[in-house]
Amino acid sequence: MNPINDHTDILTNLLQIMHDSVNGHYDELKAIFEYFESSLDNSVSMEANFSYLIEGEEKFAFLEDPESKVPSLIESLHKIMKSHTGGDWKKFILNLDANGKAHTKFIYDEK
Repeated sequence: MNPINDHTDILTNLLQIMHDSVNGHYDELKAIFEYFESSLDNSVSMEANFSYLIEGEEKFAFLEDPESKVPSLIESLHKIMKSHTGGDWKKFILNLDANGKAHTKFIYDEK
């Protein structure tokens, strides 16, 4: 099990779900995923906000995820990254730009 390959596979799956959530042409995709883990009982909750850009106009939509893959993908990504780097991110942003290039930004709690 290679953490880098697993990381890439998860991001590819998330991008595919984002792509499939737009009916037709788009210029860019953006999703903000938030991850919360309770220190009391180790329960996990997640939130996703999705938007896409068409001709300069941002439109918001729900992720089309009929198989409910997103929560397990987010939880797996968090676990892989935490075990590989020790990083405990609380939010990450996944973009697909107009050139088809993916970008990520991970946001950590400041302590």
